[in-house]
Amino acid sequence: AFTGQAQIQGATVSDELNGGASINGTVGSVGWHASGLIRNTGDYRIPGPAVAPPAQEPDEEHEDLGFLPNSALETRTGSLGASWVGSAGYIGAAVTGYGTKYGVPGHEHGDEEPAAPEEEDEHGVQIDLDQTRFDVEGAWNFGGSLVRAAKLRAGYADYNHQELEGDEVGTRFDNNEFEGRLEATHAPLGPVTGTLGAQYGNREVQAMGEEAFLPDTKTGALALFLYEEVAVSAFKFGVGARWEGNDHDVIDGRSRSSDGFSGSLGINWSASESVTLTAAAARSTKLPTAEELYSDGPHAATRLYEVGVPDLGNEIGPSLDAALIVTAGPVTGQLAGYVNSFDDSILIMPTDSSVGGFLVAEYEQEDARFYGFEASLTVSILHRPGNHLALTGFSDYVRAEATQTGEPLPFIPPLRWGGGALWEVDRWRAAVDVRRTEEQTRVATFETPTPGYTFLNASVSYAFFTGNLVHELTLRGTNLTDQEARNHVSLLKDIAPLPGRDIRLTYRLLF
Repeated sequence: AFTGQAQIQGATVSDELNGGASINGTVGSVGWHASGLIRNTGDYRIPGPAVAPPAQEPDEEHEDLGFLPNSALETRTGSLGASWVGSAGYIGAAVTGYGTKYGVPGHEHGDEEPAAPEEEDEHGVQIDLDQTRFDVEGAWNFGGSLVRAAKLRAGYADYNHQELEGDEVGTRFDNNEFEGRLEATHAPLGPVTGTLGAQYGNREVQAMGEEAFLPDTKTGALALFLYEEVAVSAFKFGVGARWEGNDHDVIDGRSRSSDGFSGSLGINWSASESVTLTAAAARSTKLPTAEELYSDGPHAATRLYEVGVPDLGNEIGPSLDAALIVTAGPVTGQLAGYVNSFDDSILIMPTDSSVGGFLVAEYEQEDARFYGFEASLTVSILHRPGNHLALTGFSDYVRAEATQTGEPLPFIPPLRWGGGALWEVDRWRAAVDVRRTEEQTRVATFETPTPGYTFLNASVSYAFFTGNLVHELTLRGTNLTDQEARNHVSLLKDIAPLPGRDIRLTYRLLF
């Protein structure tokens, strides 16, 4: 695998680089930014066969090839932007290009018999994807008696991907989308501060070819929203409201309009400078998307034959959540819990039917309930100048089921937990962690269970300086015990396991 990245920016050094360069520069009140990335990889290595036993046919044997066929990818991206910053506000613009070409493991077409190895194209089925995006953002502080400040964001994306069968284009998918958002902060009304705004979006989707799963559709969306806060001593109360509507127009003459209201109420108590308690109640409305309404065909990226339902209603979800957050001291972290109850939840449910080698999955609505927790913890063992040692831990879990029957919902992640240690001394930094993902046996009808797995990860890095240059050398290992692992929420989990042992050496130069 080859990875290279370079970045030039007029703000601060980016910490996003996996290996590359950064140049900082500012001309007066003008900031500029440029970045680029090239990544080429071969098929990644896996322990064991690609196809999981539950997905194998009776008496079917799969050879352990040592790698996942047709998992190679090529990625290239670049961005160029500039912004002007004044005493009362700023305005900036950027253009970003992104392109990637990757294989679709295990992909077959139609009801045809698989080709003999000497007849197959060496690359199999691939997706060739390109996107160009333009973004503008600006904000200004007016200091007026009514409107104190305003912020505007707008973006336009031209996206397309082609499904390649060898050198032939089988299916093409185009998505052109514009979105704009305007926010205005009003002057305080006594103890009340807040923001109101509007958001507009327009999307055009076009699919062409044998596996076009969605008819040509135009979607327009408008939303109005308001958020207000009131601070009383150590308490802060917040209330939010949002109305949104959309219109779908299909090339065959069908049309659909929907609208809905969402609202929330929250409280934040600062028990001390480092301890905060929060709680919130909300009622959210999700409007059906074009894919959920009008899909009817094979979707290469998901390996599903998706079937939409044109008369889907709104998904309405009352929810409750609470959290304890500690930000300072020898022990820091967060513990949060939530309960979400959905009326007419929109779900995609797998069936026992297949069309042309694709498993049929149908959109449907059902009352559903989600509840779970998230936790993270950092314990500082040693904290001295130039010498820091800390232990970390985390866990998260979600349980989802149909409200009336108690049956599990599909594609729900299992319990995860783990912990590790971080040691920083002078210019050295070392970390080790163990991450356990439990098995998922609470599965929906026609969904396969997923075994659990444990990842052992470790890294060590060293940084040094020469003049104005910063050098960083990092040795990182992931899945060091070479565990076979499958991501339960991935639609390709039964044919595409996660990578095996990965060890890489990275050199970063910042200047």
